[in-house]
Amino acid sequence: RAANPVQRATALCTRGDAAQHGDDHAAARALLEEGLRTLRDLDTVPARRARMRCTETLAWTLQGQGDRRGAWARLGDAFSIALRLPANAWQGYEPASFELARQIWSGAQCADGLDNGGLEDAEVAALSVLARSDAPAVHQCLGAVRARILNARGDVEGAERLFRDSLDHLEGLGMPFHSARVHLARGQALRRSGRRREAHLALGCLLYTSDAADERSSV
Repeated sequence: RAANPVQRATALCTRGDAAQHGDDHAAARALLEEGLRTLRDLDTVPARRARMRCTETLAWTLQGQGDRRGAWARLGDAFSIALRLPANAWQGYEPASFELARQIWSGAQCADGLDNGGLEDAEVAALSVLARSDAPAVHQCLGAVRARILNARGDVEGAERLFRDSLDHLEGLGMPFHSARVHLARGQALRRSGRRREAHLALGCLLYTSDAADERSSV
């Protein structure tokens, strides 16, 4: 039996993601754009979620091709799709909340070094998700994103407070992978602010946390 459009688009996205990770960005883009065309006339919740995933993966493909502004625009599209999903689309589905947090994190990474308009978009998207989600891990991941945004604007002390708050809460939740990403972002922010000794200590925490994450994944 032929796959329905959502299944076909999901399969195309999976193939596009594999091509993107293999640095075949042209093939990835073609597959992802075909997936989006497949979903063009559909507006169901599964179709929207598949469109969100294809759009985010296309953003990373564009970044791999050197089009950082195009990547940011596509991530903005993914945020827009996600934020228009009905509230019940997230209920009882924790992985979706983490996926959305990951998108916001990705957006802040792409916005880093771009104009302030890009940073404003990242902050608006983060605050919109914070207002909708009661998952503690999502709040802490997005708190770290807001810290990156504050640091990019020059509010180093405000960024440091948010980084530390996110790390304190994430370590209490036993989430070493997420903690490692926050340690990395904090170390980068400190280094850019000229606080090299503190940055070195933060990156040392990253190595320790990464080892803990590896141990957990091997169990």
